[in-house]
Amino acid sequence: MSTITLYARKVNRMPSLIRDVRSSVREFRSEVEDLRNSTMSIDSSVCNLDDVIASLRASSNTQEEKLEKLEDIKEEVEEFIDDVVSIDEDAAEAINQSKDDFYDEYYYLKPDCEKSGWEKFKDGLKDFGNWCKEHWKQIVITAVIIIGAVITIVAVVATGGLALVPLLTALGISASTAAIISGVIGVAAIAFAGLSAIVNVVDVWNPLEGFWKGAQTVLNWGNLIFGGLYNIGSIYNAFNGITTAQLRAFGQALRRPEFVEALKGAQSYRTIFSGAKMAKDGSMLWAGLGTDGANVSAGLAGTSRETLGQLMARAGVAESSVTNWASPSVAYVLESSGQVTAYIGSETGMVLSNGSVVGNIFLNYERIVAPITPGITGLTIMNQTASGWAVAAGGFSRVVQISPMLNNGLAFLEKLREVFCH
Repeated sequence: MSTITLYARKVNRMPSLIRDVRSSVREFRSEVEDLRNSTMSIDSSVCNLDDVIASLRASSNTQEEKLEKLEDIKEEVEEFIDDVVSIDEDAAEAINQSKDDFYDEYYYLKPDCEKSGWEKFKDGLKDFGNWCKEHWKQIVITAVIIIGAVITIVAVVATGGLALVPLLTALGISASTAAIISGVIGVAAIAFAGLSAIVNVVDVWNPLEGFWKGAQTVLNWGNLIFGGLYNIGSIYNAFNGITTAQLRAFGQALRRPEFVEALKGAQSYRTIFSGAKMAKDGSMLWAGLGTDGANVSAGLAGTSRETLGQLMARAGVAESSVTNWASPSVAYVLESSGQVTAYIGSETGMVLSNGSVVGNIFLNYERIVAPITPGITGLTIMNQTASGWAVAAGGFSRVVQISPMLNNGLAFLEKLREVFCH
C-alpha cells in the first residue's frame, strides 16, 4: 500500500500547521510592536526605558525574520509534498501492477480483501461446483427421490384421485366403488410420497438410525403400496390412451348425486350384459331420434351393431322393469369394447313439457363414462343434419401416452429402490 495512502492526511496538514505558526508569530510581533510604541510614550524623566525599547525593537525584527523564514519553509514543504505525491503515485502504480501480475499467476494466494465482488461471486460458484463434484451421488439420489415423489403427487392431483377407476372397473368392480377406492389410495399416495421423500433425503445426507430407520422402512413400504398402485393405474391409463382431462370430467360428474346413483345401479346390469357377451365394435349409442327412436336406431345399427334395447331383449331384461335408464346405459358403456358409434338426432337437447331433456342420458352419462372405459378404443359421434349424418366434435380416439407411462414407470422403480436399498 502506498505512502500517500497511509499518511496523506498527516502530510497534507503540514502547510496548514505552518500557516498557524505564522499567524501566531505575526500576532506576537504585532503585540511586541504595540508594547514598544506604548513604552516610547513614557516620559524619560519618570523612567528610562531606552534599553527596553531597544530590546523590543530587536524582538520585533527577529519575529519579522521568522515570518520570512516560515514562508520559505511553507513553500519548500509544499514543493516537497508535490514531489512525494508524484513519486508515491508512480510507486503505487508500479506496486499495483506487480501485485496484479503476481495474483494473475498465483490467484489462489489473493486474499479476500483484495478481490472484487465479481471475483468473489466466481469463487463462490467454483466452490459450489467443487462441492457438487464431491457430493454428486447424494445430489443425484436426492433428485431422483424428489422427482419420484413429485410425479406421484402431480399424478394424483391432475387426475383428481381417480387414476385407478378405469383399471378397477375393468376388473369388474363397481364404478362408484372404484372411485372411492381410488380416492382413498390417492390421498394415501400423496401422504406417503411426501413423508417418505423427506426421510429418504435426510438419510442420504445424514444416515438415520434407531426409531427413524424403522419409520423410514414403514413409510417406504407405504409409498410402494399406495403410491405404486397409483402409478400402476396411471401407467395403465397411459397405455390405454385415457387422459387426465377425461378423468377430471368423470370426477366433476361424481359431484352429482344422480350420477353416483346411476353408477351404483349399473353394477347389476353389468353382470347381465357381461353374460350376454357383447361383441367388440358392436355397440351403438343414440339420442334424440324422435318418438320412434328405438326402431330408427335399430335400422341404423343394422346387423353389425347392437343398441342397448336390442341387447336387453337378447339378455331377457324387460324394458318395463327399468325405472332409471341411466344405470343400464352406464353398464352398457362399461361393458362395450372397440369402436363405439353414437347417432345423435336433431331433437337432442330439447326440453319436454315434463322438464326432461332429450338426450340427457347420452350427454350426462354415456359421453362421460365412455372415455374412462379402457375397453373402448374410440367414440365417433354422428350428428343428424338436413342432408343426412355427419361426423361431429366430441368423440375421441385412443392414443398411447408415452411420457406419462415412462414417468410413472420411473417413479414406481424409485419406490422399489427405496424399499430394497435402505
